[in-house]
Amino acid sequence: MHLFSDARVDDRGFNKLVVFDEAHKYIDSPDLVESVREMRHKGLSVLIASQDPSSVPISLIELSDHIILHKVTPVWLRHLQKANAALADLTPTKMANLSTGEAYLWAGRATDPAFTHSAVKIRCRPQDHPSRQRHQDRGRTVVSPDRHSRSPHRRVRWVRDPDGRGPVQV
Repeated sequence: MHLFSDARVDDRGFNKLVVFDEAHKYIDSPDLVESVREMRHKGLSVLIASQDPSSVPISLIELSDHIILHKVTPVWLRHLQKANAALADLTPTKMANLSTGEAYLWAGRATDPAFTHSAVKIRCRPQDHPSRQRHQDRGRTVVSPDRHSRSPHRRVRWVRDPDGRGPVQV
């Protein structure tokens, strides 16, 4: 982490984002918690994604500016609630009732106070997501010319506009 935090270009510092995916596999490092504590001073942001939130130390969760929760088990929810009191109004029932593409978001430094006081339910993807559309139309894809591509054709997907006005290209 210190290697990234001290990186410079033309003798100038710059903001960095370090992503730990599947963090539950290697998150036990005390250096990581210390690096996250120092991140603002060195222009370092850290994104931690885990499928096992109970393995993430509470001291690290307490430092989070944003928490995004998809369906989590009651044990995981209790672990996260120990670290962040703003998640107290979430229940296992609320978490279980999340649909595909939905999550709860808490943002400690948001300009909208609704996000700072408690977790707010959000939709991460549109209802008619292109991958779902592909299965509904049995894999048929509209093909149209693309003047910017080396290929004479490109794949185009059409989904319903969220406002219901008709199909839009994705």
